[in-house]
Amino acid sequence: MAEIGSSGVDSFLKASHVGRTRHAHQISVSALHILQEKVYQQYVDSIQDNEQPLSQDEWRAKRRNESPYFKFLDNTIQYETLLLLFIKSLHGGLFNLYVFDAIQRFVVLMYDRTNNSETVDQARKFLYTKKSREIENIPPTKAALLQHTKRAVYQGCHIWCQTLFVLQKQVKPSDWGYEWSTKSNSWMSY
Repeated sequence: MAEIGSSGVDSFLKASHVGRTRHAHQISVSALHILQEKVYQQYVDSIQDNEQPLSQDEWRAKRRNESPYFKFLDNTIQYETLLLLFIKSLHGGLFNLYVFDAIQRFVVLMYDRTNNSETVDQARKFLYTKKSREIENIPPTKAALLQHTKRAVYQGCHIWCQTLFVLQKQVKPSDWGYEWSTKSNSWMSY
């Protein structure tokens, strides 16, 4: 046994298995990426001398259209990579715009798995105008998603991750989507 998880359905849900679970995700995405690279290389090797091979992105798009199984595996690579980027940002207490771009792409895929938009604002426009989606069924704006993500990182990483430490590293809530309300004498989300 690889000791990634113990037997039982809920073994990955316990706190003692967080590192092992992350490791399992890393192994999964690495194995799928290596297999995809090998298949692409086989495609390139099979091309005749007078033909020009497709770029890797063009080849992936073509294969996604031809094979539902390939599309599933390619989506799995994308989702796992985005998940690992987000976990890395939370683990280090870091949050930057590169990670936010990955979060945007993940949210776009959650609302419409076939959408190629890179930002939630592009996806909103496409889903509302082209697919006639109700306003409740489109992603939030980029500004709303950024504020929500900042607050989630603040609560999850800066508050809950430090609950067992006597000396906690203090950060300003104003940097994480909150503002001080003199009316209620507390920090409020805006």
